[in-house]
This record gives sequence, structure tokens and C-alpha cells, in this order.
Amino acid sequence: MSEQEELKEETTGLKRPQTRLYAILARQSSKAVIFRRGPTRKVQLISWDRATDEFLLGQWFHGRIYERRGDLSPSGDYLIYFAASFDSAKEPNRYYSWTAVSKPPYLTALLLWPKKDCWGGGGHFRNETTILLNHAEEDMALGEKWTLPPQMKVKPIDDWAGGGEDSPVGDLRDYRGGWRLAERLDNILIENYSNTKFSYPLDPEVWAKTQFKSQEAGYKLATQIVGLHEEKGPWYVQEFAVIDAEERSVLSLGRCCWADWDSNGDLLFAKEGKLFRLKSDANFDIDRAIELIDLSDSKPYRVTVPEFAKKW
Repeated sequence: MSEQEELKEETTGLKRPQTRLYAILARQSSKAVIFRRGPTRKVQLISWDRATDEFLLGQWFHGRIYERRGDLSPSGDYLIYFAASFDSAKEPNRYYSWTAVSKPPYLTALLLWPKKDCWGGGGHFRNETTILLNHAEEDMALGEKWTLPPQMKVKPIDDWAGGGEDSPVGDLRDYRGGWRLAERLDNILIENYSNTKFSYPLDPEVWAKTQFKSQEAGYKLATQIVGLHEEKGPWYVQEFAVIDAEERSVLSLGRCCWADWDSNGDLLFAKEGKLFRLKSDANFDIDRAIELIDLSDSKPYRVTVPEFAKKW
């Protein structure tokens, strides 16, 4: 759905703007971040402690954050994200797009690399002190206001740095997190998409992730992106299902904005602006899923950034 269409529906009352949630989980802690998006160019960053399921609501951003190109440091203390304001043509002193590092749930940049387009962007944390930046060589310079701390190193993410969009940078982060390309599994899909219009229909491709890192077999979370840019719908149309060792579906989540395993084996997923936890001892009974937070009706407001989030 275009920004103009969403704005029209919001102002005329025809339909509440869609709320989409996307989370990134820290590798070595219980920390996580949630990007809450809706309408199209209004995004809020939220911190999530998965050990207690407590949330801290953070800054709003008026523009576009490309959440699939971001990453958390292993501790979860720092976030790298790619954003665009698209304002440089109207306001020459503002950047069109940039990659930044911040302390969640705040977006205030501790480091910032300007860009002039939306190709590439974002990056990964190799470890707590090494950033792999998805910028071309000519875009590797920090903005004038920022200085790299002596303990930090910045390197190109790969030979293709600065290329692609959400892929390949997002695919590599998923691979690092345990997702693997799988054979096509027809039982993932619960909707019939024969009459659905996509700007970019996709060939079937399924990715799957084992419930526990120590197991090669056992239950897996499988997902398939059905298509990109659905007419009057989201950019990503994605379905998820839990399958057993024989690749039989034991739980179909259908359309979800996001889903993943927690480190303790719980199933985490987001639908319709709400975040859920299905505990590992619930036998994949969807009726036992616990609603952790409902962000569907959130409205933008000004957030005061504390001093600790403004310095490294």
C-alpha cells in the first residue's frame, strides 16, 4: 500500500492503518528490539527484555527504517540501523539516508554514515567492537559530527558492500541466527494466493530454523515469503509454520509480520500489531499463546532522550 493510500484511509476513517512489528534478538543476552511501523513512514523503536517480557517504549522516527538491514551487537546494547528521511531535496542540510548506531530504544546516532540513496545500507556487528558496514567505498566516511571510538573498528561487510536491498545483508544475519534454506514445503501455506496481486511475485523458497541450536532434527520454524508489495497490503507477505522432524505441519501461524524461536525454545511471533509468546511446553496449542504487548493503537509522540543514550 502506498503512503498516499494509507494516509487517505487513515484520514477518511475507511480503515485503520496496518501495524507491523519486526524484532531483532540479541545473540548473547535476553535483549531484543522491536520496530513498530504504521502508517508507512512512522516507526517506533522498542526495547524488549525476553527474560521478563518487559518493554521500554522509545523514540519515534518520521521516515523509513529498513529493519531487515539492521543488527544488534551480541550484548544487545547497541543497534545498527538504516534509515531514510527522503528530505535532502527539500532541506539541503538534512541527509537523504544513512546508517547509524544507537542505544536502544533510542535512535539518536552515536555514529552515522550518510548516504544519498537506498541501495545497500545497514550492516552487522561481527562482535561488540567490530562493525561490518554495508556501504560502498565512497560512502564509508562518517558524518562530520561523529568520531569513531578508539575501541571500535569498521570494515566493509563484503565485496558487494553497498549493493542489494534487504538482501543479501538481511539473509546473512538470518543465516548467522540459524535459518537455513530448505526444500519447498507446501503445507506451510494456508491461504490461496491465486488471485492476489503482487508487484513482485516470488518463486517458492522456504527457510527453516531448528527450535534448539543443539539439535539438527526436531521441531523447526519454517517460513516462506509469498510475494512482495501486495496490492493494498504489506510489502512482505510472509507465512510461518512449525514442522516436525518428518516435515509435517504441527502449527500453522499463517500470515505473520515476524516469528522466531527464543533461546529457551519458546515460539515468538507478531500478528496484527501484537506480540505473542507460545511456551515450549504448550504442545504448540495456539490457544495457549500469551499476548505480551498490543501496539496496534500506538500514536507518535515526542520522547525525551536521556543523556546516557547520547554518548558512547
